[in-house]
Amino acid sequence: MRRQGQGAAVISRRDLLVGAGATGLIGTARQARAEAPRQHVWLGKSQAEIMRLVDEAWRDGWQIIDLSLHGARSAPLYAVLMAKPDQPVAQRWSAVLSEAEMTQEIERQAGDRFAPALIAAVGPPDNPLLAVVFEAQAGAPLVRVGLKSGAEKDPKTIQHMVHQAKLKGQIPRSIAPYGTAVQVRFATVWAANHDKVEWQLDGIGDLAPVFRARLKAQTEGWCRLKLAAVAPDGRYLSLYHHDSVGPWILSEGDARGLARDIDAHAARGLVPISLQAAGATAGTPRFTAVFAKTDVPAPRQWTARGPLPHAAIDDAMKAMMTGGLIRQAGLAIVHGTRLVFARGYTFAQPDWPTCEATTTLRLASLSKTITALGIYQHIEAGRLRLDDRMQDILHLRTVEGGPPRDPRLNAVTIDQLLAHNSGLNTHVQRSEHVRAAFAAAHRPIHFPITADMVNAVVASTKLVSDPGKRYEYNNCAYYLLGQVLARLGGTRTATTAQQKNLFAPLGITRIRQARSRLADQPPDEARYRTCMAGHTRILPVVPSVMSDARPLVPLGYGHEEIELHEGDGGMSAAMPDLARLIAIMIGRRDNPALRGDTIRQMMANAATRHGHGFDVAQDRGGASYLAFKGGALASSWSLLTLDGDFGVCVVWSGGVPPDRFRWSPMLPTVMREARRARWGEDLFPQFGMPPLA
Repeated sequence: MRRQGQGAAVISRRDLLVGAGATGLIGTARQARAEAPRQHVWLGKSQAEIMRLVDEAWRDGWQIIDLSLHGARSAPLYAVLMAKPDQPVAQRWSAVLSEAEMTQEIERQAGDRFAPALIAAVGPPDNPLLAVVFEAQAGAPLVRVGLKSGAEKDPKTIQHMVHQAKLKGQIPRSIAPYGTAVQVRFATVWAANHDKVEWQLDGIGDLAPVFRARLKAQTEGWCRLKLAAVAPDGRYLSLYHHDSVGPWILSEGDARGLARDIDAHAARGLVPISLQAAGATAGTPRFTAVFAKTDVPAPRQWTARGPLPHAAIDDAMKAMMTGGLIRQAGLAIVHGTRLVFARGYTFAQPDWPTCEATTTLRLASLSKTITALGIYQHIEAGRLRLDDRMQDILHLRTVEGGPPRDPRLNAVTIDQLLAHNSGLNTHVQRSEHVRAAFAAAHRPIHFPITADMVNAVVASTKLVSDPGKRYEYNNCAYYLLGQVLARLGGTRTATTAQQKNLFAPLGITRIRQARSRLADQPPDEARYRTCMAGHTRILPVVPSVMSDARPLVPLGYGHEEIELHEGDGGMSAAMPDLARLIAIMIGRRDNPALRGDTIRQMMANAATRHGHGFDVAQDRGGASYLAFKGGALASSWSLLTLDGDFGVCVVWSGGVPPDRFRWSPMLPTVMREARRARWGEDLFPQFGMPPLA
């Protein structure tokens, strides 16, 4: 089976050489031009054969880039992949070692500043035969043999090593499954991740269908397969990198099939960049190889797009993004009622889209600020009061169709929802929770869930505290405020009501409901992958909640139904459009959407109570406020701040800096530079919005 990855790197096309294997296979990939081979691929070689071939190749400047063992411990067979790089690294190897001998050899090689780079293993779980390639390198990679698959907390498992490696900034350099069908073990080499490669090794012990589902999901999420190996029990191990080497293809099969693939892919300039073998005998080998034009990832490129560059601000964004593995970000600055700065930033491989100033990004909990503005619109119009009870508007019924299970729900007010002291369970609206609640009531439902289902579960769930008694940041509360906006607006969704009542009067056209499925992303939406610096949550794929089939998807593209969270975290926006809302809050004057006294009341309530659209708000006197709101999803992070007559919003995808939210050094730098600069014209008209009076 073969799968092709994404990308478009270009290198010259050259010949391949396939060495003779134990099956008698001999072949040379032929092209119109006779050139020196670029690769040696030797399959099913005995120890004597492979040592002779490798020694000869080394003398000619070749280098081992992958190897594996298969067959029996008493008669091991070698699969070796060699290349001839422009600047080869000095290598040595030991083709036949016991575990004790390997330990001694590592110590001996360390005296010459050589350390393990590649490892292969075959044989029983308690007495494997090992082959180790040593390279001249600084530092001492960590080698572990005899790892089993199991709980992450067990130090003897490969899952534990994966967890520790991510915490310590390491990366798997080489992984080799061995053992028996009953007892699979892993030999591994872990090195320092100096290049900050984002990698994922969740695929341990996957059955073939799960391996292929994982491969599909990771490929859709712009990752490439770095290595695939089949363990003695027939299950797969797969390692993914979040970088770009151009087009890539996975090949699986016997030696003859691999040789055919080598010939076929050579016409496209693709060569093997990893090679793994499995099989207990010489007659039953099974090979997995990844083909690409190169194994050298394309470097990330920095791009800043938008009017009026500002060197210090651009540099602050660059420092945040490069330090936190962030690929796309948007930033806007408001002075008074004028938009004075708006830029889109990209730090990504060449095949990634460029983030423009008008690229939309998921706002996460900045959606709550927008929800609060919509609620205050209805208060201004006399359709709503802060002390109105939410249940008098929504009339929630339980899963069984009865009144709320907890009578205290009837007393929850709009003010309490805004102030995060409603007493509601903050997680009740999540898709998995909703389906479980319906299942417990013997009323199974299908994915995706609906707002009516969420509302029924809210009514069926007991409050965690009395309304108005305890502050607890509450997503469910703002979800319900979104439902209030939809009900009062006579629309199906809160976003539709907001577009009519709040956005359109202000000329805003690029704030919308975010979309869950990858296939549903608008062309001007940012890309999302979860890559947290200093965190183990990197590039996961998870079951989707967007259909009962529950296919694996990249986290952020269906692990939660973001459309239902528009009130609390499910909106996307371009930064100039989000800045428009900041401008009316800073100006606190009458505008086409809200009166100035309404906005002043909202800001005063945010300063004297919790919430009301912000995390923190302070009244500095003289109608001047300091206010902050932060947001975090699995796919994006966001900041919004008002500081006197300046306001800043920044949203990013693809990673998170070590000191996120208001403690980020980026935000004070941006605010300081914003106050120093002599800003010129109002940029709102450049983005299709008239000046605010």
